[in-house]
Amino acid sequence: MIVIKRPIFRLFSYTTVFFPDVDEVSTVAEQIGPFSLSRFFWCGRDAALGEGLIQSQRTATVCIALQSEEDTLWRGISKNGRNEIRSAQRLGRRVRIERNRPDSTREFLSIYQTFAAAKENVSPLNAEILSRYANYSDHFVLYLDDQPVCGHIYLRDSALGRARLLYSASRRLDNRESARLCGHLNRLLHWHVIGIYREENLRVYDFGGIREDKGDGIARFKTSFGGSVRHEFTFLLSKSPYLAALSRQLLPSHHRFLRSVASSASSKQA
Repeated sequence: MIVIKRPIFRLFSYTTVFFPDVDEVSTVAEQIGPFSLSRFFWCGRDAALGEGLIQSQRTATVCIALQSEEDTLWRGISKNGRNEIRSAQRLGRRVRIERNRPDSTREFLSIYQTFAAAKENVSPLNAEILSRYANYSDHFVLYLDDQPVCGHIYLRDSALGRARLLYSASRRLDNRESARLCGHLNRLLHWHVIGIYREENLRVYDFGGIREDKGDGIARFKTSFGGSVRHEFTFLLSKSPYLAALSRQLLPSHHRFLRSVASSASSKQA
């Protein structure tokens, strides 16, 4: 379990908890002050959390069990996926992958910001947002001919043995040729990180969430690696039932509420 706390508007605090079990949700919620909100991401089971519950959301992700042999993991990837990885591997020394370099945040953000500018509905991201995960994250950047072309940022719970993709970006929207090549390179980057985490004895590689829509391209890409779909729950709570009730009444939708909290927290505190 990972716990990150930060203030909002000098009066409230906002606590995010990642990968809790149901008992940990109740325990941590009891420790949070009355003028605070807490959000618990990716709990394996639903829970009855009483009057302090503001929102409960069921989500899906794709996970690979890293205890399998490398050959088994490789055969689990779709035929087309394996071909794309081999195609990227044939680029040889033109490709290199770096992990947690001192300038990796800057280089990842350069890719991400270009990507976000070209694509609708991509949430803003900056170094302050990334810094809140500094003690619990890995940054991987893939370079082609010494130019950064795609990158991943993972939230890593070493005690639990799970790594989840938080942010991903590439140059695939630059032009048609970039789209084809970046697709292959991005597959290679996933395969490379899967191998790294397997060697480090992590147990779960988490692709970071999917929409449960068979027509969704991102979902098809993630499931093509052969993992299993896992359903989890995210909870937004207040210890005060009055604050929780007020939040539910005053705000037109839970979704807008979550976005407003995330936006204010991002602008006020790393």
